[in-house]
Amino acid sequence: MFLKAGTRISTPLKFAVGLVCVGVSFVVMSVAAGAASGGVKVSIMWLLSVYLIQTVGELFLSPAGLSVTNKLAPRAFENQLMGLWFLSMALGDSVGGQAYRLTTVVPMPVYYLVLALAAIAAGLVMLLFVRRLRTLMAEHHMPSVPAPG
Repeated sequence: MFLKAGTRISTPLKFAVGLVCVGVSFVVMSVAAGAASGGVKVSIMWLLSVYLIQTVGELFLSPAGLSVTNKLAPRAFENQLMGLWFLSMALGDSVGGQAYRLTTVVPMPVYYLVLALAAIAAGLVMLLFVRRLRTLMAEHHMPSVPAPG
């Protein structure tokens, strides 16, 4: 899809779409957790749909993040910044593991809904700054959304 779109989809837009996808997956998980906590048997399809949506979001985030890290890093610090990219994922996983402790005091549907709102809000904020970020990244020659047709 990205090869066909070429340069019509900017890196900041990919990040925004990826964050919104992750947020939507947490909304799905919140609905499933709400049904399960109400005593309803929940199908495995809920979890598979969450994984599918998160995978699509990850396909927007990860390759774009690796690319932009490499592209924007000063030549003398390319390796260090690539390591920092991977370290940021480790830090995020660690914070996520600690945040899960909240489920002892917050119901699971609420927990997933808060995660969803945070990710969607971050994606929408990112969407507001796509044009400015493209300029700062010297991607100003690329349109922010694909042209119709």
